[in-house]
Amino acid sequence: MKQQNKKEVQELPEEHRHVLNEIINAPNKHITRDKLVMKLGKPQSYTRTINAIISELILKYGYIIGSTRRNGYYLCESNEDIDKAIYTLQSLNGGIFRRIEVLKKAKQNK
Repeated sequence: MKQQNKKEVQELPEEHRHVLNEIINAPNKHITRDKLVMKLGKPQSYTRTINAIISELILKYGYIIGSTRRNGYYLCESNEDIDKAIYTLQSLNGGIFRRIEVLKKAKQNK
């Protein structure tokens, strides 16, 4: 798991740093997207930006951030945390795949 030292966090773009700090300092380890928006003092429309920032924190900067539908985002600190994050992504992916299949069948039946 990536070590989040202060130097690395400071090298992130400002918006990324704010989002990451809220995730790291979340009470009870998790923070929902709505609470992130509120804590950052942003409008509700900022949720898409938060999605993009978290995606970049994971893919571009290497932070291991998981999420659950119910509890929100969290920093993965153990293999169990990573397993929970993987399960959530697989669940989402399965739903998307089933929707794609329905759309393909609908297209074939036209």
